Amino acid sequence: MSAIVLSLMLLRAAAEVQTRETPTTRLFVQTTPPGAAIKLDGKAEGTDPKVFVVPPGATKMIVEVELEGHASQRREVAVQGGRVTRIEFLFEPSPPAKSVGARRSLEPAELDAQRAAVGDRDPEALHEIAVQRAQAVLQAAKAEYDLALELNK
Repeated sequence: MSAIVLSLMLLRAAAEVQTRETPTTRLFVQTTPPGAAIKLDGKAEGTDPKVFVVPPGATKMIVEVELEGHASQRREVAVQGGRVTRIEFLFEPSPPAKSVGARRSLEPAELDAQRAAVGDRDPEALHEIAVQRAQAVLQAAKAEYDLALELNK
């Protein structure tokens, strides 16, 4: 089941910017991995995933995202009145952590690679990897759920 959800999310990630009609103009910012700090037009606005109401009349916004251990990214995004504009940023994976117990947010694929490297030698490490993988999948599913709720308001 989680493989299907992950596959659907990866297919969705291929589209850089999407729009959808809505009564107010909104901007949805999401990063992979999640948890990046977001700035809109230079002002800190929280962490992703997040939906923002765009000021009336705005047609462009500068979106900056920063995630510890990754290079920051910046894009100018065209927004359309009465629509939700969705933008996604992909941070390249950091080098693997030296310790399985490291607490940075890992992607399920990274955790699968760690699990393969550990093999059956360390059951405690395998358990920790499984817990981190489940948390990553749940966090991504929650982001999709929160977006669906926001879009249905």
